[in-house]
Amino acid sequence: MLVMASEFRKFIKIVKKSGPGNLVKLDQFFKSLRNNLEKSSQTVSQIKIDLPNDSKLSLFLKFESAQNQNNLKFNYKNLVPEKMIDSQSSCVLSGNFSIPEINHFQTDQYSQLIKNNKNYIKKWFGIDSLCFSKISYETFTKIIRYSITGYPILFYGEKGTGRTELAKGMHFFREGGELTEINCSTETNLSLATELEIFLQKDNRSKPGLLLQNIDQLEDLSILESLITMDLKERYVYLTSSISFFDREEKIPDVIYHGLSNLSIRSIPFRERPEDLFFIIFDKVDSLNHIYDQKIKKISSQYIQNAMNAWLPENSIELENIIAKGIEKETSSILSKFSAHEETKTMPSVSLTPLEEGEKNVILEYLQKNNFNKNKTRKDLGISINTLNTKIEKYGIVTK
Repeated sequence: MLVMASEFRKFIKIVKKSGPGNLVKLDQFFKSLRNNLEKSSQTVSQIKIDLPNDSKLSLFLKFESAQNQNNLKFNYKNLVPEKMIDSQSSCVLSGNFSIPEINHFQTDQYSQLIKNNKNYIKKWFGIDSLCFSKISYETFTKIIRYSITGYPILFYGEKGTGRTELAKGMHFFREGGELTEINCSTETNLSLATELEIFLQKDNRSKPGLLLQNIDQLEDLSILESLITMDLKERYVYLTSSISFFDREEKIPDVIYHGLSNLSIRSIPFRERPEDLFFIIFDKVDSLNHIYDQKIKKISSQYIQNAMNAWLPENSIELENIIAKGIEKETSSILSKFSAHEETKTMPSVSLTPLEEGEKNVILEYLQKNNFNKNKTRKDLGISINTLNTKIEKYGIVTK
């Protein structure tokens, strides 16, 4: 049931459909909403949404309204829980930052901005992270949206990109209770079944959570099928895997494929979120400066650029070690030379024609659309798997 604020004196009933795919049927939802609003002469700034009985969370839909109701602008990314309605989230997590083109940056130039951003994420998600890039903003937006469902959520991506941290962030956001972590790569199916039975016996009033890590290491997927189809009753399940989970040689049962692909969140590597990396560098330098007696006063734009062009380790601690060594070796007050570990590769510089650039973007778009399932992607593109692999290698697209 969708309930508009009382002053609008209007109600719109939304038919609830079962199944995890229900969460992605939002286009129909907004079409119905828009049609009703366009008939109204009221000025609308926010709408309250009371969710079905299987969720006790209320959402608000915030959007810009104009005098001409046909110009109403809103989409699913504007869905926010009631508890966040006055949190100025749009000011803190906007995803609209652009890196300035100047020669040098003061080390404390963005201290307050970084502090506000970190505090906001810590407050709502309980994790240490930064969100300045559009792609990170979309990730946290997904966490907020998907938190309204009781179905298992898959966090997938490259090793070290924070899959587990994002899962913990969602559980924190849901105000969940004890979170049990199990690594599927070290457990047998029998022990997993036992752990699952224990989890299902926990009092759902405390909102317990179960985090199954590395589900791509499971040989028998039957335990996932039972998790997806059962009524968890405010017991929350989170799963992590590599990008290649959906590329398994054996066929994944439809209920697992559709259940997890519809409710999945990819953890994003540094190289795809340069705006975040920009601020991470400032944050690391600022914290390390306290150790080195404020030795570094400025950071050169060349240092920033070199860091962004390097194939960086995804582990934040390793990145901090690289920056610390740079500060140790620096003889001036300006941090100017970025020196990665010897094993850190430099991203290949490939000069592409406009046609090749377009082809690369299309391939990447379809890979992301299909959760990096190569078999589905090559079918969508109408090419063989060998041709797809050749082009992935040619354009340096990372799929694992």
